[in-house]
Amino acid sequence: MERTPRKYLEDTSHTVRHLYLGLESIELLWQDIEPMLLDDGRPKPGLDKEDFDVLFDASRECPQWAFSEAVLCGAILEVAFMGIQCFSKVVPKTPPESCRPLFDDVSENPRFLKFCVGEERYGVPEGLLIYAGRNQYAHWDEKVLKDPLNKNVFRRLHAEFPKYPTFERAFDLSNPQIDIYARFILRAALGWAFYKDYVVGMRRVLGIT
Repeated sequence: MERTPRKYLEDTSHTVRHLYLGLESIELLWQDIEPMLLDDGRPKPGLDKEDFDVLFDASRECPQWAFSEAVLCGAILEVAFMGIQCFSKVVPKTPPESCRPLFDDVSENPRFLKFCVGEERYGVPEGLLIYAGRNQYAHWDEKVLKDPLNKNVFRRLHAEFPKYPTFERAFDLSNPQIDIYARFILRAALGWAFYKDYVVGMRRVLGIT
């Protein structure tokens, strides 16, 4: 069956909607404990024993919640990646001037250039954020990203993204506390926190008017 960008977005909508529903269910778990925490993750002063018991129980589950969230976000990035890979009609001959340094030591192969699409966020086109985020997710077990373009994207994000306490090392590939960076790519760098954000962004990168 021949698919167009619009048809691909329609055919994958059911899957992506349910991935976002999964993210919403995890958000509900976090919401129970967020009012008890300071910005740096420490408990707020003055909590009573009942609150501390809730935090203690949650602390054993938090790593599982974070990992589940990362896997769901990685799956969404995979769908977005394949959309650009298969259906991107806009392939620039050279990288945009603003992100040319990302291509240092990288061949200007059309395979990479087709991801130079979408709005720039923190000095990186949306398509390249999807490219790097998906590749790190797909190869997280290898610990080290081999493709220089992936590493250059993460370096740019680490340098340009605001250093809020939660995100201080969110794009630092040497951070031992993060296995999969997809949730930071999808929800923070891209800003696709909800399904409607994803649809608007995908229509943009795929050139759907």
